[in-house]
Amino acid sequence: MPEIKPVRSAASSVKLRPIALPAEHGGWSFMAEPLLLGLLLAPSVAGLFLALAVIGVFLIFQPLQLALKDVFKGKRYARTPWAVRFAAGYGLLALIGVIGAALTAGSAFWLPVLPALPIAALQVFLVIRGKGRSALAEVSGAVALGASAAAIVSASGWTPVAAWALWLVLAMRAASSILYIRVRLRRARGEEANRSPAMIASVVAVVAIGACVSAGALPWTAVAAMMILLARATYYLYVPQKPVRTPIIGVHEVGFGVLTVVMVAIGFRL
Repeated sequence: MPEIKPVRSAASSVKLRPIALPAEHGGWSFMAEPLLLGLLLAPSVAGLFLALAVIGVFLIFQPLQLALKDVFKGKRYARTPWAVRFAAGYGLLALIGVIGAALTAGSAFWLPVLPALPIAALQVFLVIRGKGRSALAEVSGAVALGASAAAIVSASGWTPVAAWALWLVLAMRAASSILYIRVRLRRARGEEANRSPAMIASVVAVVAIGACVSAGALPWTAVAAMMILLARATYYLYVPQKPVRTPIIGVHEVGFGVLTVVMVAIGFRL
């Protein structure tokens, strides 16, 4: 590890919000959707503890990546100790959630989490390498967060197959939506953007979730939700649109995420 050299900052104070909270607002939605779906389908004390753990893990990412970047550069900025403090606090929050879930869960919840670990590690690696805004980094982070729904329902006794099928819905939703949003944002800025990856991902989502529905692992509302997302992508990416501000695009996508969660939850309840 390189020697860390202190760097004097010209600023008299450190802005804490960029250190403590994620800069990408869309990440909040991809964190909240699996928690909401998991708790709607299998509400439990263990599920609440797992939600707490996921929130801690989600929040730790911003200060941790800043601290790691400073360490790898061998520098110590004014933000560095604050990043370490926030990372430690969020880590404690996640640890409390995991311990609470372990003590209250009716069955093992860790099995669905294992495949998510290398996916989350991939995002961390890309962020440290300065590629945190790449499509692969954003998709891997959102897909890893989707495993929290599988963990919550597993804590209430769901089988691994059912839990992984639920995760697949959220993974397909996240991957297709991120690729779609990236295209829309670039087009909103007047830039050229390749629509094919977003459309291919949306079609794959319909096919994959449709196969799970045919196998009886998911309700029909899950594939209906994917078809709505496909129709949304087709309309907004191919039909000429008036200029729309970025926050409006984000709000619309949050709405589609909530719609997906509600449709899947209703399907399971029915």
